[in-house]
Amino acid sequence: MRAPDLRRLADIHELRPAFLSAYLDLSRGVDQSFVRKRSKEIGNALAGRREELAVFEEAFARLERMLEDEVPSDGGLAVFIGPAANLFETYRLPGQPEMRLVFDSSPYIKPLVALHHEFEEYIVVVLDRSHARIFLVAHYEILDEDEVCEEIVRHHRHGGMSQMRFQRLHAGYVDRFFKEVAEHLVREVERCKCQGRLRGIVLAGPKDAKTAFEKYMPADLRKLLVGKVDEPADVPAGTVVRAAHPIVREHERAAEGEMIERLRGEILRGGLAAYGFDQVREAVASGRADVLIVQAGFSLPGWRCEHCRNFGTGSPQRCPACRKEPVFVDAVEELVELALDMGTQVEFQPADCGIAELGGVGALLRY
Repeated sequence: MRAPDLRRLADIHELRPAFLSAYLDLSRGVDQSFVRKRSKEIGNALAGRREELAVFEEAFARLERMLEDEVPSDGGLAVFIGPAANLFETYRLPGQPEMRLVFDSSPYIKPLVALHHEFEEYIVVVLDRSHARIFLVAHYEILDEDEVCEEIVRHHRHGGMSQMRFQRLHAGYVDRFFKEVAEHLVREVERCKCQGRLRGIVLAGPKDAKTAFEKYMPADLRKLLVGKVDEPADVPAGTVVRAAHPIVREHERAAEGEMIERLRGEILRGGLAAYGFDQVREAVASGRADVLIVQAGFSLPGWRCEHCRNFGTGSPQRCPACRKEPVFVDAVEELVELALDMGTQVEFQPADCGIAELGGVGALLRY
């Protein structure tokens, strides 16, 4: 699964609608009736706007050609098409996304941002005392695999070497092997961090080997350790990945709960937090927001000025800043895009975690 460049997508804008965004549930094949229905609705809405209609028809024709070819038979798919910007990107999605077909002045990325954790990579290390496999995983897909082996004599043969010396040599082999595995793991973690946020590390294998190897992990890597799986060292890759994924998700759910508690605590103390759309928008726009927390599925009717990029909630006839006529949009989508532009971390939380009572959006502040 290729991770989308959310910040780059959020930075793409035109003055007029020019981008077609599609979110498709492929678990039962392509729902052509939905696609045709939304195409007709968008075409009717663009009646009398010839240039925009021509752009939409070109983008939709490209989408149709893609859907006529072979597409995945399970999960979901996100497609972004912008003919004038030479944009054509597709991303596999986990689960069954809500079907959407949107034509707007920028790619519609809010559903993609809500799923961004599933694109982020984590590492699974399967090892015993002589053989290690290091898997780089996103969702349930193995993106890369590294292997480290050490030829170790496991049994002492009588004659020629004392048992004590044999044990010392064996311990030395294991020591060198674990150090080499740790070096490989450090390089993999550094590479992941350069490309995006790493979700964590899961250790798998016989219990004694995992416990022994953990001592060879540098302190910063031990902080990334989110769980362990007891499996034989030769466990099939797919089996260990299926066992590791729930561990990673459970760790993230715990971290998400801690984030909400931190937000509540800061609000109670009058500290580094903002909540409610207007407060949060100001914090994000000024660069003070460190983390934007959004209720999953939350939206607000709003507006956006295509000339000065101002936006807000409600439905004013003119932009308050430049007096130009605005277009009507989902204000939460605009807030998410602004946060990505500003380098703010975006986290989506379920409504029952408490974010709904805070107006659907909150922010932890840098200062």
